[in-house]
Amino acid sequence: MDSQYRTCTKCGIGKPATLEFFYGSKGGKGCLHSRCKICERQRANTDEMKQKQREHKRKDKLEYMK
Repeated sequence: MDSQYRTCTKCGIGKPATLEFFYGSKGGKGCLHSRCKICERQRANTDEMKQKQREHKRKDKLEYMK
């Protein structure tokens, strides 16, 4: 596959290696995440991820109140 394209590790579809299709990443190859934006959004909207976000916010609130 051309270096201007990147294959999403979740769905396996090759897409242009731009910020239009992939989120930026400081440490990733080509400074882009390995999953496309569509797959990342699906993962973020799962009940498990929402529960982790709620738990993280709760812990932050408790730390702030100390």
